[in-house]
Amino acid sequence: MTASPTRRLVPAARRLTRLVARDRLPLALLGAAFVAAFLMYLPALHSGFFADDYVYLDSVRNLSFAHYLRVSLVPASENDRLMMARDFWRPLYFLSFEASVRLFGRHTEWYHLVNVAIHLANVALVCLVAVRLGASRLGAAFGAAVFAVHPAAIGAVAWISSVNSAGFTFALAAMLAFVAAVRASGRRAAGPHALCLGLFVTGLLFRETVVSILGLAAAWYVLVEARARLGRRQTWLQLAPLAATTLIYYLVRTKGMTAPLSNPYFGARYGSHVWSHGWWYIKLGALPHALLEAGWAVAVQRLAGVALLGVALLAAVFRRWLLMACFLGFLVSLAPIAAIQLTTDARYFYFPGALLGITTAALATEFGRIERLPAQARDGLLAVVTVGVLIVGAGYGATRVQQWVDDFPAVHQSWIDQLRAENPSIAPGATVYAGNTPGYLAIFGGVNLGPTVAEYYPGVRAVVLFDPADPKQKPQTKPGDVVFIYRGGR
Repeated sequence: MTASPTRRLVPAARRLTRLVARDRLPLALLGAAFVAAFLMYLPALHSGFFADDYVYLDSVRNLSFAHYLRVSLVPASENDRLMMARDFWRPLYFLSFEASVRLFGRHTEWYHLVNVAIHLANVALVCLVAVRLGASRLGAAFGAAVFAVHPAAIGAVAWISSVNSAGFTFALAAMLAFVAAVRASGRRAAGPHALCLGLFVTGLLFRETVVSILGLAAAWYVLVEARARLGRRQTWLQLAPLAATTLIYYLVRTKGMTAPLSNPYFGARYGSHVWSHGWWYIKLGALPHALLEAGWAVAVQRLAGVALLGVALLAAVFRRWLLMACFLGFLVSLAPIAAIQLTTDARYFYFPGALLGITTAALATEFGRIERLPAQARDGLLAVVTVGVLIVGAGYGATRVQQWVDDFPAVHQSWIDQLRAENPSIAPGATVYAGNTPGYLAIFGGVNLGPTVAEYYPGVRAVVLFDPADPKQKPQTKPGDVVFIYRGGR
């Protein structure tokens, strides 16, 4: 006699209940991480457009869809409006603004909500990846909490133009598919491999530094999953699809090596600065305060960086392969951002921060294996530490987010407000001469100010920076031109 569908569902429901009961604490902590991360970024939700944001607004509104599509898709495209396309091949990133600008217009809160949603998705994926790599569920929840409120890379969430953090969402999802592919057998591995490659390429088309997920994939595969069969040629073939896809991506990006791989400011020359920049990011990850400059705080941050490196050394000595693999993946993710010649910037730490979260998940898993402590005591202590991390991190992080808003978008908006207050209208074809321009708005010759002014004064020809204190830079104006000297403030 065949059981009815209802009776067949009863055992499944019981198994699900037991699963939920077993994972209730990790799920609760993950939910708390979502809430803490949202509260942390709440101060940014109503902040305005800033810097590159105006380039995308101007490009979408002044280029036809066909023109915008061509400039986005063709590597090293030259265009006076969508300037970033010349130096960065990020077609899906650029095209995302084609949709968002038309959907959201000037309502900045919607852009910010998209970025926060991307961050929450990445928090969940950090937890899932950690579990699939071998971390405990409670350890994974701890790692996700660390990443959720890590206050180093706040610009990667708070800045509208950082929507390319979605690339790392696809990278983490590709990591999940890679794990499924190498654990499958025969033809059943083809589907996960194809999914992995599709997600990986999608991520690359948002941001090129997604390539650093290969470090985690290779380290975990070699040290954990395939450690006992490294002598077989077939073992190494599992990494071949990702490696080949990366090579093809870089060939396309450089138009078959006829266009430069990078630009003069964000080059890939691995000079001595790589080591100093890499050490800066390690310290930032260990003690996430980017503004420490002198005194005991600097010494504490250095000790924290040394301690973080010490964890990797101990993992190698005691053969904690999962922890070692995760730490190697974290170090590899620092290589692209450490190679940037222009400067160090906490905003670039976002993806390394995600891999640091996975590394802390592996470390918490090792803590959970200490046999001298009862299991309930270990779990309880780890849960308390996780809650503490969320409370302290979200509180301090919200302060840092507000500071970021005050220092960047609010200053940009103040510049706009003063210009508009002094000049209710500016004639088409006029030039705006800007003096005392705030530092971040003045970099690269004030390249973001032209699109900013065009947003409020259509037809203005150009914005030219000058120093009011230098008589040699006195503007040579013609009728209709505007001389604007920023008075500071917010």
